[in-house]
Amino acid sequence: MERFFSDALGWGYFMTSDSSSSTIAAISTPMGKGAIGIIRLSGNDSITIASQLFKLSPTRVKPRHVYFNKIELTTHVILDHVLFFYLKAPHSYTGEDMIEISCHANPIILNELLTHIISLGATLAPPGEFTKRAFLNGKMDLTEAEAVATLIESKSLGSVYLSTRQLEGKFSKTIQAMKQMVVTIVRDYNACIEFEETDHLVIDISTTLKTLINLKSNIVQIIQNFSHHRYVYEGAKVVITGKTNVGKSSLFNALITKEKSIVTPYHGTTRDLIESTIHIGQFPITLIDTAGTRKSSNRVEQIGIKRTKEALRDADLILFVVNSKTSLSPSELSHYEEIKTKSHVIVMNKVDLPHVKLRSPFKSVVKTSTKNGQGIDALKKKIVSALSSRLSNIDTDMMTLNTRHIDLLKKTDHALHTAITLAKTKKEPELIVATLNDAIRYFSEITGEITTDEILNSIFDTFCVGK
Repeated sequence: MERFFSDALGWGYFMTSDSSSSTIAAISTPMGKGAIGIIRLSGNDSITIASQLFKLSPTRVKPRHVYFNKIELTTHVILDHVLFFYLKAPHSYTGEDMIEISCHANPIILNELLTHIISLGATLAPPGEFTKRAFLNGKMDLTEAEAVATLIESKSLGSVYLSTRQLEGKFSKTIQAMKQMVVTIVRDYNACIEFEETDHLVIDISTTLKTLINLKSNIVQIIQNFSHHRYVYEGAKVVITGKTNVGKSSLFNALITKEKSIVTPYHGTTRDLIESTIHIGQFPITLIDTAGTRKSSNRVEQIGIKRTKEALRDADLILFVVNSKTSLSPSELSHYEEIKTKSHVIVMNKVDLPHVKLRSPFKSVVKTSTKNGQGIDALKKKIVSALSSRLSNIDTDMMTLNTRHIDLLKKTDHALHTAITLAKTKKEPELIVATLNDAIRYFSEITGEITTDEILNSIFDTFCVGK
């Protein structure tokens, strides 16, 4: 059904279903044996069902009090001893009456207890239903609701930090502030259109253009910041490269602390990409060992070298490995020229061996030995430093991990570009207003002020059951 809201323009709507009147229940902790398992109920009948479950009068259960009780399936048949508490609407996660039960985390106990709760009148909650109701009941906007899923699925500490800020509404406030700038401009244009026969209301085009251009620049910055989302959320791609037999595979094994890549004294041993995922600092890292770069007539090795170039193109960080006991070859210098504009670290390997004094273009190197472990910890710190530096100057309130947000911001950017062009050429105000209204709509779709059942289902169906 349609629900109308009032924004600064005095209009707008979003399409969605009413929050169901049913009382839902679900297991909110992962299945498996453990100390604690949690079952949640949400809805108008939560306290009634809990009263039957614990054989207590509803008037005896006070909000925000923790109770210890037993669960009896039948007379004298005790399933478990549990803790539970009651949160009264609207002061709960969903904005509805909620009961949360903590029992022992045995799947048999949890499933039996959930079955009993459903027999008392609750409905099994579909994925994401608790957070969906929180959104529909105004406890959070859509960006905050999406942050719940991102927080649960985060694979790095950096992603956790960013998701938490979005859950606190930091990104939403950024979007709302941008939207308000456009709303103000539309109001001014609408006033001029309405009172066009008077001389009292005139748009300051230069100020308007400055505002729109700055706003467009901020949106472009968020879109560009999204390029970092993969290695914040999914992990960074760190590629090891260099000529054959400089110790790339040995270095790979030393960093992942196991023998995964084959090491031999022969040139061209590694002919395909070998990957392993590790954590260094706050980053999950996909470490990639590659074929050595050299001219080869071997078809298999040529394919490996081609894949090396593809991996280097997509790398977030490159470890360029050289042999400390030999001078740099022309092919190494040529290879370095190809990758030097990308984020990289120079690794001078085999420092345990006698080596010559090298002349090289490298101002900073990390010296390592995979034989005795020298420099491996220093290299790990350098990797973290190199990856962190790419995020150090980014305003986290101007960053999102969500592709839906980026798609809508790209549409907003296009609408603002059109509006700027129209304003510069002094086109009819009605055309400018129509274009800016498109931008307002895209902003509203990001926060969920305008949405549809289809969009909501596509978002919340990806959540786990019980959240």
